[in-house]
Amino acid sequence: MASSTELVDILFSAIETHNQLHPDNPLAKERATRLFGGDDGVDSIALIAILMDVEEALQRRFNLRITLADEKAFSGRNSPFKDVSSLIAFVEGHIAERSSHAAPE
Repeated sequence: MASSTELVDILFSAIETHNQLHPDNPLAKERATRLFGGDDGVDSIALIAILMDVEEALQRRFNLRITLADEKAFSGRNSPFKDVSSLIAFVEGHIAERSSHAAPE
């Protein structure tokens, strides 16, 4: 299972890719960095690209197939995409949910 530190590394790598592709709208690699919403975040297309990078890294490094950009996540009152910390918590929740379903009975 991925640790919080590993998830931060994965997300910061996705942010670095975003920064290389969008030098006019760079994101700081910090837990408090706003990702989506407000004036400081990225647009929805850039957010989807970041989420896809995270999903691909989770698949590659941990053999986890998780879909982060689903309708439920985007329609929630408290967006899991607000900032880096909330996205990490969201990914951890997905991993925990998968683990509980995969546990032997």
